[in-house]
Amino acid sequence: MVKIQEGAFQATALIVAGVSDANIGDRLSKYYNKIFRLLPYNTQRAYIADMNDFSAWDNRQYQMGLSSDLTNNENIIENYFDDLLISPLTLATIERRLATLSVFLEICMWPNPMKSSKLLKEHIRLGKQTKPAKQDQATPLQSSFIDHLNDTLIPDHTMDIRDRLIVNIMYDALLRGSELCTISVNHINPSNNTLFLTKSKRDQKGEGSYRFISNTSLELIAEWKHEFKINDGFLVRALSPKRTIQQGGINYMSVYHTFKRVGKTLNIDNMSTHSARVGAAIDMAEQNIDMLSIQRAGGWSSVAMPLKYTEQIQASKAGMGQLAAISGR
Repeated sequence: MVKIQEGAFQATALIVAGVSDANIGDRLSKYYNKIFRLLPYNTQRAYIADMNDFSAWDNRQYQMGLSSDLTNNENIIENYFDDLLISPLTLATIERRLATLSVFLEICMWPNPMKSSKLLKEHIRLGKQTKPAKQDQATPLQSSFIDHLNDTLIPDHTMDIRDRLIVNIMYDALLRGSELCTISVNHINPSNNTLFLTKSKRDQKGEGSYRFISNTSLELIAEWKHEFKINDGFLVRALSPKRTIQQGGINYMSVYHTFKRVGKTLNIDNMSTHSARVGAAIDMAEQNIDMLSIQRAGGWSSVAMPLKYTEQIQASKAGMGQLAAISGR
């Protein structure tokens, strides 16, 4: 299973601290070996991302970093929190970033004003009340748009062909952007219309799972493999600046830009790597497919997220929606 290496973990932490202290290094090493390396990869990755965000902010503010001084830490975290509040980040992400800093302070055995300072705790509590908790949902990319894209797009170059392939696969299998990047040629089984996903956000044990893939996508995959002689390795490849196929797999940001390009082609705003996943869930709900089946199709751990994605559809099918249909209102 992929893990964040100790060197990367320590380097990130010491940048945040702004010091190179042997005692801190020892404590970080113990934390890494006893706890951090055993955490799920997604938890590790989120921790590193949060620490990198804070260190970048700290550098822009010309701050000295967190330290053993309570007043210093209180001032820095208050200013950081204020900037997080006015950012487009969701409340959940803000809370996670503060929690990451709290963990770091505890590891170093430094004063943690988020626990000891009444002033800072109240400032954070009241500040969070001004931030909407509800996260903006990605604009859904539903089957009607994908069908239109497939029927009307005349590819001018390799990137167009890859874009079309990506949105079709991600719609069928309800994939996240990071999941698409892991797919190899041998993960596709045309005989039973399945795609094997070696790892996903909810698959912390790394057991893998199967997703459905349509005949339409299988045809696009066959064309892709034949056109660019892709017989093994990564299915969806990186492109060079001249748009030639590379050996390495596509990365997340390239998937992100794919959806931005497709959104522009289809005249759809606010497209993201979640758009196909959300669109597929909505399409299933519109066809009265039950929530448990939708949950399984997308690999969710519960029906909570499918319900969130389809809440507008569910409202039209709730009690008053049914009554209106019966009474002809």
